[in-house]
Amino acid sequence: MKPVARGAGSERRREPLRSGKGLRQTPADKAGDRSVDLEAVTGSPLPGPIDSVAFARGRRELWGRIESERLGRVVEAGAATVDDVRWSAVGSIGRDAHDRLREFLTIRVEFTPILPCARCLAPVTLAPISAENRFRFAATEDQAAREDREATDCDVIAHDPALDLGALIEDEVLLSLPMLAAHDKCPDPL
Repeated sequence: MKPVARGAGSERRREPLRSGKGLRQTPADKAGDRSVDLEAVTGSPLPGPIDSVAFARGRRELWGRIESERLGRVVEAGAATVDDVRWSAVGSIGRDAHDRLREFLTIRVEFTPILPCARCLAPVTLAPISAENRFRFAATEDQAAREDREATDCDVIAHDPALDLGALIEDEVLLSLPMLAAHDKCPDPL
């Protein structure tokens, strides 16, 4: 998975977030709540690497907001958003189609995109987008490739002890953008 360009200071390596490790314990954590507002705790709007299986087994939840200008690949695609991109990542355990107990990750993104008009190139504000994708973890890349061909309810990816969750969130934003945008009537005729 291609890493996200994060600007100055991006060269420092961040350790994977493991089920509570590296996160300041909040009163909600002490009460048994496994959800965390990432930016409030770490000061970063997007998570870095996580241990995918530990995150799912710990039933962890992270959420936050980020300005589209900080999503390098979204900017390269010529897109922007009206407000921040709201995102969440939820780990869980559940049964797959063969009734096997498996680890899952659900990514949700919500935003209102602004894209260049295909006719006049002026910005077009589109309807709000709310997208969700569910991932199931496999032990190896080979197993993930085999199972992904058969899976209809989720995408199957290999377990990664340092899964770049920020890049996965940015992927969901990119994949939910429409192919083309156009004004009903362009503001300045060509």
